[in-house]
Amino acid sequence: MKLTRQLALVSLGTLILPWAALQSLQIFDDLLREGQTAALQATARAIAARLGADDALLNNTGLGDAPAVHANQELYLHTLPAPPVVDGDAADWSTFKLAPLTLSSAAGPAVSLRLGRHNQSLYALVDVADPNRQFHRESSPQLASGDHLVLYGGEPRPRYYVLRAPLPGPIAAYYRDDAGLPQQDYRIRGHWRETDQGYRVELRLPASWATGALGIAAVDKQADQITQTGTLGDLATLVGGLDPGVLPAANGQVVAPSKPLQQALQAFATDKLRVTVLDRHQWQRAQAGQIDTNAAGQTTPWLLRWLDPRPTLPPWQDYPSGRWAEPGDDLGSAQWYRAGNADIARVRVPLYRNWPDAGALESQRTGTVVVEQRISPWRMIDNRAGVRLLTYTLGAGAVLLALLIGYAVWLSLRIRRLSQAAQRATRDREALNLSLERWPRYRLLDEVSELSEHYRALLTQVRAHTDYLKTLTSKLAHELRTPLAVVNSSLDNLTHGGDPAPYIDRARQGTQRLSRLVSAMTEASRVEASISNAETEDIDITQLVTDMCAAYNDAYPDHSFICEIAPAPTGSYRNAVAPELLVQLLDKLVDNAASFSPPEAPIALHLSRQGVDEPYLALSVSNQGPPLPAELEGQLFNSLTSKRTQASGDQLHLGLGLFIVDLIARFHQGSVRAENQAGGVIFTLSLPVNAPALSAHRTESVQGG
Repeated sequence: MKLTRQLALVSLGTLILPWAALQSLQIFDDLLREGQTAALQATARAIAARLGADDALLNNTGLGDAPAVHANQELYLHTLPAPPVVDGDAADWSTFKLAPLTLSSAAGPAVSLRLGRHNQSLYALVDVADPNRQFHRESSPQLASGDHLVLYGGEPRPRYYVLRAPLPGPIAAYYRDDAGLPQQDYRIRGHWRETDQGYRVELRLPASWATGALGIAAVDKQADQITQTGTLGDLATLVGGLDPGVLPAANGQVVAPSKPLQQALQAFATDKLRVTVLDRHQWQRAQAGQIDTNAAGQTTPWLLRWLDPRPTLPPWQDYPSGRWAEPGDDLGSAQWYRAGNADIARVRVPLYRNWPDAGALESQRTGTVVVEQRISPWRMIDNRAGVRLLTYTLGAGAVLLALLIGYAVWLSLRIRRLSQAAQRATRDREALNLSLERWPRYRLLDEVSELSEHYRALLTQVRAHTDYLKTLTSKLAHELRTPLAVVNSSLDNLTHGGDPAPYIDRARQGTQRLSRLVSAMTEASRVEASISNAETEDIDITQLVTDMCAAYNDAYPDHSFICEIAPAPTGSYRNAVAPELLVQLLDKLVDNAASFSPPEAPIALHLSRQGVDEPYLALSVSNQGPPLPAELEGQLFNSLTSKRTQASGDQLHLGLGLFIVDLIARFHQGSVRAENQAGGVIFTLSLPVNAPALSAHRTESVQGG
């Protein structure tokens, strides 16, 4: 994969910036949501405490005492905004926000009931699912010989009523008086209408019936059985038959919203906060405030909706007035719902009578307080600010991505230029020279420019080494031609007669010179073998340099030697070295210096300790004389490299001395360099202090001994 593509893929990591910004928004939103939940819970508890402390208010609304009937015997009375037309049509009821009460039984028909009040009348809409309908026969002695409704209620004394019809249309309400005779009650008005599932009865009753007991049931008469569904139980099957005698009173009860309680809740409600009070059976007794999910407000921008990392909330169900179907096992906790473009938080707390003395006694619990609040997503974080943050983050990520891709292209172009230059240099010598002349140079001093310079230096050394190999043959031929010529001339003279002694001596000198030539050529191999087996030891290098300086004064009487030791703490010049190899290195450097130094010119040996983080010992040999030739740059320490002018045929110099010096320096993990200085040349050996490999080599040698 190309470098450009690699960096482009790496640049895609900048996409984490908008993700991180979104996660930050989510964290802030979660924290603010927790705070809002805690505030909502505190509000709900405060409302419950206020209502629970008002014992008179609870008693007036029917929440003070425990209900005397079961929840299945209660009918919820809605408040109607307008009176419906009693014609059996449910169209006008559909405009009312009412929750129908579903009644069911094991064998009876399914019943759906809506009960409401407007001014001085009660209205009821009863839907009965009965595919096999039977109407009342007027000739029957029973109050109702077909399908009918049973109603219990009335003032001043509750009675059982039968609501029947011979045909679809108006219904008649009959009851039995104390003598058991059928009587019609004209205060009850109603209409019977057929439906696809069965029939529907719409009723109008006196409003006074809501203050007493009230019950209703639908009776289905078949040929072999009579079944019922409603709040009256099996007593409903007896009312429509022959005179059953005195029937016991029913336990039906009307549950209605309380205006005083609703007025008390108005003090806590707002346009986005709704408070609802439920009784023990989850009937809605009062409600204040509105939750308008369609209200115009700050909408969530599409970017936040698209990138919204929050979990999906369940849809919010706005319970109409009536019985809430939500279970009450989540008291004290907050439930979150999604409603259109808003979130709804719902908190339920118990309502105890005689608050706060009741504590948590379940016997004192009289209902539930439900607080709901509409909260827009990212409510506490301004949507525009969130969009700006994401926009800036995406913009910054895009700019950074473009910069990284541009940098990748620029970097790949630089490396490609370097690669092309290296490829051109390997074609032939002319291409190598041309490439070195046109080698890429960068103003920016970075790793690529360093790599370019290193490649250039390497190719320069390759060119120099190639030139050296080309001249190696002529050098060897020159060195071999002279002794061979001496031997040949001596042999020719011997064939012509005369005194053979001089000719034999000259031939011997020629063969000795050839022997020295072969020995010099194999010296490097012998040195490499000896270096591999050399042992190191800790010595004081100052003593070694001082002793060698004195020895050189005796060995080279035409030169004077100066020994300079830089001041350093005691023990600073002790190091692990191979003494024999170090002496051999000094011999080569001193011999080289003496060869080029004028007579009587001093040759200096200097030892110092340098470096702080990575200390090393610097041992230098300097002499006066001609400078180093420029053409030897990079190949001075190669084998068979020499620029000496041989004064006599007895002096043989093949250029192996500095090559051996470099071998010994690298054995000590050091380096050697040659530099021109004012009036001469200086060779400097750098030895690392206590090199680990040398110490390990010495330890193995000691253990092996």
